[in-house]
Amino acid sequence: MEQLTAEQRAFLLEGTRTGKLATVRKDRRPHVVP
Repeated sequence: MEQLTAEQRAFLLEGTRTGKLATVRKDRRPHVVP
């Protein structure tokens, strides 16, 4: 298994990140979920 670089380690330890998925409904309203 490869070692993480210092840059990768810093990115992962920086804090919590929440991904969001955005779509558009049939009635054209936006919908975003974590």
